[in-house]
Amino acid sequence: MLNAKSWAILAAVAAVAIGGFANAESVSASSSAALSQPVALEAAAARKPLMWALDQVGMAKPLDDWGINIGGHVDASWTYYADKAAGKDQAGRGFDLEHEDPTLNQVDIFIERTVDASKGKWDVGGRMEWIYGADARLIHSTGLFDYYGLNEGPENQFDPVQGYIDVAIPVGNGLRVRLGKFVTPAGYETINPTTTPLYTRGLLFTYLLPFTHTGAVATYAWNDQLSFDGGIVRGWDDALEDKNADGVTFLGRVSYATADKKSTYATTVLVGPEDANDNTTTRSLVDFVWTYKASDQWSFAAEADFLWETDIGAAERNVGQPDGTDNADGYAGGLGGWASYVWSDYVTVNGRVEYLYDGQGIRFGAAAPGTGNNVYSAALGLTVTPFPKSDLGSNLKIRPEVRYDYADHAVFGGESNTQFTFGLEAYFTF
Repeated sequence: MLNAKSWAILAAVAAVAIGGFANAESVSASSSAALSQPVALEAAAARKPLMWALDQVGMAKPLDDWGINIGGHVDASWTYYADKAAGKDQAGRGFDLEHEDPTLNQVDIFIERTVDASKGKWDVGGRMEWIYGADARLIHSTGLFDYYGLNEGPENQFDPVQGYIDVAIPVGNGLRVRLGKFVTPAGYETINPTTTPLYTRGLLFTYLLPFTHTGAVATYAWNDQLSFDGGIVRGWDDALEDKNADGVTFLGRVSYATADKKSTYATTVLVGPEDANDNTTTRSLVDFVWTYKASDQWSFAAEADFLWETDIGAAERNVGQPDGTDNADGYAGGLGGWASYVWSDYVTVNGRVEYLYDGQGIRFGAAAPGTGNNVYSAALGLTVTPFPKSDLGSNLKIRPEVRYDYADHAVFGGESNTQFTFGLEAYFTF
């Protein structure tokens, strides 16, 4: 039976769907999570409903003149776990944790002013973005709403997911410096559901990558194909409070797009201490992402990650050493592949396969101390656009998905090696 909260969430999804019948006009809105611009493959989208609504009352023109854009999205979902056991957490999942519980994942709103460093002049912009919903409890950075979380506070929480200033500096081809809190450039999948092909987030996103960084990063475009990022951040999901004894993490990235813009390559490196009250250990991550748009119908992506932690204790590795010492190096890594096929204006088919290696239990862990895990996952989903011809209705997406996970050890709900789920998500961008 659905309770009052469940009916409220379902009503919100229904209201989003009804909104798709309306009509609207068009202009562009940017929501890129990447630091470097050359990896983008898609053209700017139509004007979103919020800016369109402001246009109707004469408020959008001043914002356009100032280069300011306002927008966001609403995202809700429902997931069924075939092997759900009472009191068991759902292993292997990032955001989709609730079983048969209609969930308000995200109400996101942002205000931004983008800068173009290639114009050869000084300019200042930035972005402020907030999320409210069940996903926010899982992405808090230190010092920012981190007194809440998965097991603390309400199910729906607030999180200031991004807040940064961009400064364009007329040096060479143009230098952009970003100061503040921003989502990680590593990985193919994102916190934002509208820039991620499937409803569920994969193993690599969940276990091998940070969510956000706080610090300073500079981006320099060597030309329209090659760009570089480099900077210093506080660490993985660190913001206003310290958790690594005042250590800092180096962030570097190289991005390359082929001349025809069909293929992109991006390598991101993160190196720094990440353990609480300890800046002597080091966590290093190398993340590689490749995308390829083969045709108007087919597109592909691949990701490879390698994570290495030095001199870490047995409690963190979930494994003791035979000689009785507690400290040693730990390794984890993974591979992922995605494919998308545009069946029609109404339906796109998306698939994902992944492999996660965590032989020493430093990230995923296992059923008992002293063991690691090999985890495999496959997901197949649809992106349904019920009203593709409507400028407003085309912002509504409905995404059913089936997923199967397998692990060496019985870590899933009900103490099983396998986990099968079905999920249904709807989001509306505004």
